[in-house]
Parts: sequence; structure tokens; C-alpha cells
Amino acid sequence: MHLHFTHSQRRLTIRIFAVLVLYLTMGLQLLNANVISTPIDIVTLQLASEQQLLIMPLKLIKDQNNMMFFFPSQLTAKNNSLDLTRRSECVPELFTTASVSENAVNFERFKENRTPTSLNNGKIQSQIVTGNVTDAGSKTPLAGVSVLIKGTADGTTTDANGAFSISVQNTDVLIFSFIGFTTVAVPVVNRTTIDVSLVETAEALKEVVINAGYYEVTDRTKTSNIGKVSADAISKQPLNNIMGGLQGRLAGVYVQQPSGVPGGGFKVEIRGRNSLRLNGNDPLYIVDGVPYTSTSINQVLGALTDGVNPLNFINPADVESIEILKDADATSIYGSRGANGVVLITTKKGKPGQVKVDVNMYIGFGTVSRKMELLNTQQYLELRREAYRNDGTTPAGNAARDLLRWDTTRYTDWQDELLGGTARMSNAQISLSGGANNTQFMVGVGYFKETTVFPGDFDNRRVSSHFTLNHVSDNNKLRIQFKGEYTEAKNTLPADDLTAIALSLPPIAPSVYNDDGSLNWQSSTWTNPLRNTQITYINNSNNFLANLVLSYELIRGLTVKLNGGVTNATSGDLQLAPTTATDPAFSPTGNSVQGNGSLKTWIIEPQLEFRKKIDESNVSFLIGSTFQENINAISSVMGYGYTSNASLRNLLAAPQIYVLASDETQYKYQAWFARVNYNFKDKYFINGTFRRDGSSRFGPDKRYANFGAVGAGWIFSDESFFEAVYPVVSYGKMRASYGTTGSDRIPDYGYMDTYSNTMYTYDGVPGLIPTRLVNPDYAWELNKKFEVALELGFLRDRIFLNTSWYQNRSSNQLVGYDLSVVTGQPSVQYNLPATVQNTGLEIELNTSNVNRGIVSWSTAFNLTIPRNKLIEYPNIDASSYASSYVVGRSLNIRKVYNFLGVDPTTGVYQYEDVDGDGQITADKDRNTIVEVGQKFYGGFQNVLRVGNIELDFLFQFVNQRGDNVFSAGNLATAPGRINNQPVQVLDRWRNEGDRTDIQKFTASGNSAASVAYSNGKNFGEQSISDASFVRLKNVSLSYNLPTSLRDRLKLSSCRFYTQCQNVFTITNYNGFDPENMNIKLPSLRVFTVGIQAAF
Repeated sequence: MHLHFTHSQRRLTIRIFAVLVLYLTMGLQLLNANVISTPIDIVTLQLASEQQLLIMPLKLIKDQNNMMFFFPSQLTAKNNSLDLTRRSECVPELFTTASVSENAVNFERFKENRTPTSLNNGKIQSQIVTGNVTDAGSKTPLAGVSVLIKGTADGTTTDANGAFSISVQNTDVLIFSFIGFTTVAVPVVNRTTIDVSLVETAEALKEVVINAGYYEVTDRTKTSNIGKVSADAISKQPLNNIMGGLQGRLAGVYVQQPSGVPGGGFKVEIRGRNSLRLNGNDPLYIVDGVPYTSTSINQVLGALTDGVNPLNFINPADVESIEILKDADATSIYGSRGANGVVLITTKKGKPGQVKVDVNMYIGFGTVSRKMELLNTQQYLELRREAYRNDGTTPAGNAARDLLRWDTTRYTDWQDELLGGTARMSNAQISLSGGANNTQFMVGVGYFKETTVFPGDFDNRRVSSHFTLNHVSDNNKLRIQFKGEYTEAKNTLPADDLTAIALSLPPIAPSVYNDDGSLNWQSSTWTNPLRNTQITYINNSNNFLANLVLSYELIRGLTVKLNGGVTNATSGDLQLAPTTATDPAFSPTGNSVQGNGSLKTWIIEPQLEFRKKIDESNVSFLIGSTFQENINAISSVMGYGYTSNASLRNLLAAPQIYVLASDETQYKYQAWFARVNYNFKDKYFINGTFRRDGSSRFGPDKRYANFGAVGAGWIFSDESFFEAVYPVVSYGKMRASYGTTGSDRIPDYGYMDTYSNTMYTYDGVPGLIPTRLVNPDYAWELNKKFEVALELGFLRDRIFLNTSWYQNRSSNQLVGYDLSVVTGQPSVQYNLPATVQNTGLEIELNTSNVNRGIVSWSTAFNLTIPRNKLIEYPNIDASSYASSYVVGRSLNIRKVYNFLGVDPTTGVYQYEDVDGDGQITADKDRNTIVEVGQKFYGGFQNVLRVGNIELDFLFQFVNQRGDNVFSAGNLATAPGRINNQPVQVLDRWRNEGDRTDIQKFTASGNSAASVAYSNGKNFGEQSISDASFVRLKNVSLSYNLPTSLRDRLKLSSCRFYTQCQNVFTITNYNGFDPENMNIKLPSLRVFTVGIQAAF
């Protein structure tokens, strides 16, 4: 395990880097050639002289015991020499402790009058330990410090003088914690006096390492905006797709789950929508240094309209952290790929120590979290009969089959029937890790299965494996890291999402089964909803990812590095439609569709890094290049006319075969990049990045572009003038950045004429059709980003506030430019002279509310207020975008009819006739602009610990407007026809003079009421409403087994837990789910129970 120390805040100027000794977790444990199984192994040092600096004994430890040692440099300073009056000194006599936090090791010296005591005395006896706790900076006593025995709820607190007294056993470890200070662990080791100095959190802040992609940076020294979600946060959620773990946790990152069908993905938007293209706003995903696609390669989609999401291949249990790069300083080093932000996913690796086995298992279930209130049988019959009366007609024929041929006494709750099942979940993970100082490994396997709420035997399964190997040479110059992952998944789903059917079927619709168990077609009067469960969609996919990082220090401070990786994802789709899925009255035949897709990626990135310390300055340089290639191949074939269901999987048995798609594309990318970082006195920082990109998606003359950024930071709380407000304001930092990124997120070969095959033939030969027109002159999109930020810590950082304001401008928009129909093509790839601006305010607030004894309580709050605007588009009124966008307004708008309500005389919806021609037409009368999308969003998390019990819960909140239940994408049939309706329609117009917002019922598709409803559902102002919500997104309750019981069970850790996802939602939205605002299956309410143990 390598721990990284940076320069200290005031006095210290040198940090020495090496490798932490094996098993440094409960004190300083040194291993010689023959390790003895004792609580702490004693190693005796033979010193050459009677007085040496501390660094000399530690060097001797390395030389005599073949070890590397790692420690803060302040211990080697001039005033920290040790007067060793003996030729032999035991290591435990030199130090009180070597306490380990996540990124720091704090050593404390034993009192000189201590005498070493044998650690192998047999019985463990209780003893009283006393001591004092002080502030390491001011040397003043700290009152109220929590002193706990590790793994138990036993403890005490320090008094007003910082003193404490506690009864312990010889092998216990004391945990000292206090709000605003770094927690320290101290082993007792037969001592009766333990004095501890706690370091302020602000000092520890500089040791928190953040992955910035091509380099690492500490939270204190970074000049960029990087959000982070740790493995701990991910482990507290029952996730299938890791992107679900980001919802509500990071400012500036909006994560939406479009569908709750197993295998689906998430839509991730970082700081708003930059492109006019709906598919041009996805961030760049990097997994262990390898670019990773978020786009499905499926050719047949089943109930998943977006296909199986590749991010489902990543096992959440394997993830160590997720970093989100947001501003220019963080993203510009990725050039054209970083325009929409970067998501860095880092997987776990092994640590030094004995082989450790970690096991995590849970089972659970999921259900639809909320139902729509629909009409019952009596209400539905009233609606239908009133509709005919309003139209002045009598129910007759097939249009009135529900009233004339169905059993009007029936009632079926189709939400219960089709969506009321229980999705079962099971998860099992096991990993082995360990290794020596030089070499560590981790290997793990996982299994996950989730069924659906739909009727039938459908599920999503994943088997994953993960392997890492890390090695450092004895001279600490050569470093090798290898990571590999392989995943296989199988998704079996119905042909379609049954949600829309469940919400629209009349309550009096027939039974789905006949008495003999066959599907009931009710004399061809309806389409049985279970036909979708007869048409089976099967997807078998796998993914392999490998990454190798080699680095070698040529001379001190100069390191050459090579990062290489490959991914290989394949997908095989099969959709089988048997004859039983169609009404037998139509003499049906079967059909099948078989599809295959693959995506192969390789990347090589040679790099050279130089680091140099000059007096109080630290300078680092990084240069490198990137070479990447993607090969994407797809094919799909349809077999039609099967008379035997047994032959559906045999394509050659089909009477007719059609080739639907057969394509292969190649994408090549290369770049050169550089970074310069300057750090002066550990409080002034400047960072500059540059990248030159080349992409095969542009014509020969437009293939290359340059991008770059600069960021700066100033820790003003380190200035002398700031001491007057300390510790009320304990930390202060300002930072700013500006730079450019680009985008090449367009189809391959877009600058060339391309053709595709067709199922039609000429003289027996399949033909080709043109699919794209040539345009070699379009170039890169350009995104200019600016940000200013302020970070403040209060009351020794018990309260920590981070605020950021950003402005992004994306120009030279790459879109499909509409063409005249005479060209034979709808559009051509083109750069529009349009500029999209995103601005926003991000606030993150973290507080440590209580930290006394066995009780602690912390809170994390984040808020994002985004604003989007189209600030430039010359001659937009003459373009095809005139009906969608308006200069000066957000891209998230709808141009709709101005809704005037229901005419009290006729009972029909009224809209403003803007041009006065007596007709309501889309091109002339839609002049009302309605903003949709998010006005603000965020999350509110609390973590409470009492002894061994921990409660963690997160609320997600969103303020937004969007499509309601009466919009075209939802229940799009006028009330009065053969479809169920929400109960809101009961407040309709009934008699002349009635004033209401719901028009009269109609059974006709041609009536004035039906035409008015059609106008409203497509472009009416009334189809958009408030869709804000507050959701208890996640609750995790866990219990850690006490140390005494774990020891008897031979466990190093053991945790029992229950987790809940999407517990409840508070909203006034009148549709099914305010998150996705459509009638797809919403995210499920999930409950799990599990155990996590290590031994």
C-alpha cells in the first residue's frame, strides 16, 4: 500500500516517500525474516553510533529486515533527533504508535523512561490507561474528544483539561476522534499512559488523494472541480448499474433512470445540455484508464428501448471510486472527448498483508413504488356511455365492443395484473486479496440475478470476475499494475414494456386466459396483453477489459510511463415470436430476429513525467500521447413465415429471410497532451493543460484541433492576516479555471457518401440505398468553460462549504442540417453557427454535527441551480429548428398552443388563434413558450452512528416541469374511447355553463372534442405540468459485530445490513413517475438484507 504525503501547511518543507511496512494497522509491527505469531513482533536495532537522527534507525530497519518504510518528514527535522544512549533499541520503545488514517501515518515517541515489556506473557489482563489529548497545532488541551475501544461501544470522553481514563486490555486499540480533527488509532501495547496530539482536518485535507485521470491530486492542492463517490457510498446501495449510485450525491451531475426494466441504463448529464443533438451530451467514461462505451450495441431491443447498457457489465462491488471531472481544468486534458464531462471509474486493488477473504451476500425484492389512480368499472362505463351521448350516437359495432360484447360486470386492476409482481434479487461476491510489500493481488468473482415484475419467467443475470496485480521493485523505481475484468450477462425479457398496456386497458377487459390455460382472444375483440410475454427477447453478452500500467523512474523525479488497455464487448440478440402470440383466427405464422454486435477498443498512452522541488516550490511536468481505435460491427437478420414454433431458432428453416443490417465501422483517434503544475508554499497553485486531437470522424482538412485550459488556486487561510478569524473560519480557498474542450460525438464516416443494404432485391440481388451525403468541410464543436469557486471551513472544518459558479459555451454545433426532399436525403452533417450556454451555481455543504463518545452524526447537502440558453443562432426562423428553439431561451422548451381553457358553451378545449385565420395550426399558432427540465436539484444525506449501529439515508429532490399524463407520450387517447383514464377526467365538462379544465367525453375520432384533444396532447400547454418530487432515495441500516465476538469467530470484520432504495416519493405529479415522466416501468422500490464479512 502506498501512502502519499504532500508538503505541510507552514513549517515542513520535505516529505520522504517509501512503502509502508507490512501490517501497519494496529501499531508499528515490524517483520524480520522469521515472523513470530505475537501481537506485535519486536525487532531490535543495532545502531552504529550513540546519536542519530530518526531517519537512520528507520533506514536500518529497511537494511536489516528487507523492508521499506514510509513516514512524515517532520520526524527527521533538526529538532526531532533522538538521543539514543544504548547500542540497542527496541522499535516499540521509539514510538507510542504508528496510527494509520486513509492517507497519513502519525508517529509518536515513547516516554524515555519506558521499559520494554514482554508481549508474550500469556493471559490478557485489564488495566487502566490515562492520558491527555491536545491540539497538535496550538498544543492546547482538547475537551470532549471521543476515546473508544476499537470494535466496541465502550469508551469515554476527555474532560476540560483534555484528560481521560479508561479500562482496557493489553491488545486493545483506542480510537481518538473529535469534530474537525483527524481520527487516530493507538494500540495499548502494555502502556498505562497514552498522550495524543490530534491534527486538524484542514491539515489532513491535503492528504486526500483524488484521481484526475492522467495524474493524481490532493483535495487541498487541486485547482479543478472534481466530484467523488467512494466505495463506501456505493456499497450502501443495492445497485445493478453503478451510475445509480450517483443520484442525488453530487452537485452538477443529474442522473435519471429512464426505465426500471432489468438491464436498462441511466442518463447522465454533467452541467447541462451542451449540444443541439440529443445524443451528443453523454460524458466520456474511463474505466481503469480505458475508454468505455455507454451506448448499447444491441440490434434487437425487447422491452429495453435503449438496449442493454454496457455499464451493467461493471460489478459495483469491484469499484473503488467514481470521480466526475466537470470544469475546463479537469476535462481539457481529455480534449475533444471531455466536452460533456468525464466519468472516471477506478476498480479495487490488493493491499499488503495476509491473504484476506471478503464475502458479501444479499437477497431482496423489488416492487413498483406507486400506482396511478384509474377509473373503476362503474366510472369507466359512465365515461363510455356519456361519450356516446355527447356525440349524439348510439353504441354499435366493433367500436363499442366493450359495451356490447364484453362482460360489463368484470373488474381487473391491470396494474396489479401486469406490473404487480415481485422482482427477486440475489447477489453474492467473494474476493481474495493480500501480498507482500512489493507485490499485491486481488481476485474476485460475483453473481447477480434480478427478475422482473412482469408475469412470466424473465430475469437479468450477471457473472463477473475481477483481477488485479501490483508490483514495485526493491529500489522503488519500477512499478507494474495490471487489472482485468471479464463479465457474462444474460437478459431474458418480454417483447415490450407492459406499463403502457397496464395503464390503458379498460377495467372490464376480458380475462387473459381461457379455461384450458391458453391465451384468450375473446373472439378477436382485443389484443391479449400477455402476447408480449409470449414473444421472448434473449440477450447474451460479454465484456472483457484489461489495463496495464508500467512506470520506471529513470532518474530522481523523472518517470516514464506506459498505459495500455483493451476492451472487447459482444452481444447476441434473439427475439422469438411464436404463433401462439397471435390470434389463431388470423392463421398466424412465427418469426424470429437474430442480431449480433461487437465493439473492440484498444488504447496506448506513453507518458513522461518530471517532478522537482526547488526551495519552497514544487514543479511537475507531464507530456504524453494517445493512440486509440474502435471497431464496431453489427448485423441482424429476420426469419419470417415459420409454421412450426420448434424451428424458430433455426434461421435456415424460415421460408423468408431478410437482412436488416450489416455494418462495420472503424474509429481512429490520436492525441498529444501536456500538463504543467506549479505549487508555491503549498498555498499558491497553478495548473495548465494542452491537448492536440485528431479524429477520423472529420474530413482530411478538418481532422485536428487544439484544446487547453489553465486553473489557479489560493489558500488564503494560510496568510498571516487570516489568523484573526481562526478558528471560526478555519479554512479558505479560492480557485478559478478557464479553457476549451471539443466534441467529435458524431457518426463515423459522416463526411463521406455512404450506402446501406436493403431487404429489397433486383433480379435476385439485394440492393443498396444511400444513407448519407458527403460533406468533408464540417469541423469540431468547441466548448469554452469558465469557473470560479470558493471553499470555506468553519469551526475547525466541522462545517465545510464548497460553492462553484460556472459558464460553458458550446459553439460550432454539429447537427444534421435539413435538406430539400429533392435531394433524396433528409439531412447532411453540418456545423451550425449556434451557441449554447450553460451557467449554474453549485453548493456542497458538509457538517459534522455530533461526535461524542459512541455517537456521531454527519450531514452532506448539495444543490445545483442550472440555467441553459441558446444565445446565438443566425436565421433560426428559416431553419428546421424554428419550431423547437428560440434564441435567448433554454433548449429545454416547448412551443405550444396558448391554452384558453374549456369553452363553457361547447365543452371543447380552446386555444388562441394567433394568426386569426380561424384554424389552429402547428406552424402558425404555437407561440407560447413553456420551460421544461430542471430548475434545481440536489440531495440531502445523513449518517448516524451509535456504537456498532449505523444509519445512512439520502433524500433526492428535483424541481422541474415536464410531460404529464395527458401528453402525447403518455395516455394519448381522448377520454371517452376504449381506454382507461386517470380519475382526474371525472372533473370534466358535462353541461352548458360548466367551468373546468377537462373537456367533455367523446367516443368519436373525428369530433371537435377529439381534434381539440389531439392538438392538446401534442402541443397543448395543458399537457405540461409540475413534475417536482422529493424521494427517499436510499436507506442503509447496518450493525457491526463487536470485536470480542469477531475474534471468537475468527473474523476480521462482520457487518449485517438492510438496504432500501426508492422508499417513497412526495410529489404532485399526476402521471406515473415524475423522474422519467413517461409510461415506462419506473424505478422499483427495493428492499435487501445481507451480510458482509472478512477473514
